[in-house]
Amino acid sequence: MVPILIAVQEMPSPKLNKIIKYLPFIVFILSLFFIVKTLFLDFYPDFKIHFLAPQEILHGINPYLGGKEYFTPDVHPPFAILIFTPFILFSFEQAEKLWTLLSITLFSFSIYLIFKINKAKMFSAAGLYLCALTFAFYFPAKFTFGMGQINTLLLFLTVLSIYSLNKNKDYLSGVFLSLSVMIKFFPLMFLPYLIIFKKWKMLISFLITSLVILFVTLVFIKPNINIYFYKDVLPTLIGGWKTEYYNQSLSGFLGRLMDNGYQREMLRIFISSALILISFLVIIKNNSKKTNVINLILSLLVTLTLLINNFSWQHHFIWLIFPFITIFYFVKNEKLNWKYYSLLVLSFVLVSFNIKNPNLINPIFISHVFYGTLILWGLNLYLLFRKSAN
Repeated sequence: MVPILIAVQEMPSPKLNKIIKYLPFIVFILSLFFIVKTLFLDFYPDFKIHFLAPQEILHGINPYLGGKEYFTPDVHPPFAILIFTPFILFSFEQAEKLWTLLSITLFSFSIYLIFKINKAKMFSAAGLYLCALTFAFYFPAKFTFGMGQINTLLLFLTVLSIYSLNKNKDYLSGVFLSLSVMIKFFPLMFLPYLIIFKKWKMLISFLITSLVILFVTLVFIKPNINIYFYKDVLPTLIGGWKTEYYNQSLSGFLGRLMDNGYQREMLRIFISSALILISFLVIIKNNSKKTNVINLILSLLVTLTLLINNFSWQHHFIWLIFPFITIFYFVKNEKLNWKYYSLLVLSFVLVSFNIKNPNLINPIFISHVFYGTLILWGLNLYLLFRKSAN
């Protein structure tokens, strides 16, 4: 891309120069079509769960037991049910469109904040091209909108937490982190980081907010329903093997390749432990107060979480937007060579696309999102290791 831009700049035509000047903005506007068109879908399957659960809570019914109207059983913590209570004031058709619009808005604000975190301008040429690539080609984002998923809210809260941490507002950062974790247990891997680097203000704020949330859910949701979630639903999220194509975590990858349950479980534990150990050994070597290093550490933890989760559905990988943009600007600011960009592009491509008929493809090839995330983790890890060696 750089040689092409240099060649274009040498051309004397004022009209061509004007087109080049506005091209990033034009591409960005065109890319919005791919996101906005999700507003015109007929049905958002996962949103129906969020719409039905608060109504059942109001009638004293346990929403975790499911029912014929549910697309799949609800597996979100009780606090997530309270979050969606205002939507029952609308008809289902109005509520699902409202949530989709809100989801797109949260996603857009998240990207804007990620640029702010990396001290970059979203409306620069590079920023507009990055946004256009994300809006037009990033399947996890479109999948999230199309399913009516909750992931954009978690992305927004996580990014707000990181942004607040960058601004030395540790107490506020802990509040946003707690809100995210109590909605969907993401990103729990931030907690060891807080302990290792003695981020006590953020940790205390996290714990107090979490206790307040637990108390609020006990007030508004019957204790037996709260207990049922933590006793019966949560263990199913931790255990079990989901080998569907859309599970692109390590467990999904191994589950599609191995039939021996004992062997694959031992291998999953070993590989997950190795990924965690390696990640934190490198993180500990980077005890820096520089925000670019802190952001790179948190980026690594987001990627690690998606790899070692018992299941990471393809729409969960919308959370990789933070690592992708953060690593891009780290490479750019460090003035590293094209090899780093190549790995980043390869990772983005592998994570971005979707196979419509995975049953027709060899199982080794349908874990492309897992491969892309593993490459991203490796690149992120190496950049941190390289930084600690300097």
